[in-house]
Amino acid sequence: INRGDYTDPINSMSIAPVAWRFQTPLRQTCKVLCAGSHFPAGYHYTKQVLVERNLVNNVQLIRAATEHEWMELAPTVHVAIPFMERFHSEFIHAASQLRLIQQMGVGLEGVDIDAASQKGVAVANIPAHGTGNAQATAEHALLLSMML
Repeated sequence: INRGDYTDPINSMSIAPVAWRFQTPLRQTCKVLCAGSHFPAGYHYTKQVLVERNLVNNVQLIRAATEHEWMELAPTVHVAIPFMERFHSEFIHAASQLRLIQQMGVGLEGVDIDAASQKGVAVANIPAHGTGNAQATAEHALLLSMML
């Protein structure tokens, strides 16, 4: 599906049309890769939410601590979450079923967005507004400056 050209309202730049993979319904268990050894609480919390919402039959959450492990899993995953890891073009191209890279935070510097766009993989993050990320960052900056 081609949604046509889109203009980013913040940067006023035109974004080329892309046929996104996630627009086709997934007719199997969604495999979600949590890549990296950071944030074990986030992984466990996500598993808990899947159980509470009775989604364990629809979503398989997979934890892979090393790049070697997630590269082996790449061809089978539909969603990838980089826990403080970088998703380079080799991973994105190896992930033949990948539909979404979901960054848990505001930055996307660890994701090769060009490679993802070429493969029709959506890339998303969690904006700071309403999440507490901006306030936590400001508090951290003040704390660091007081330590000087």
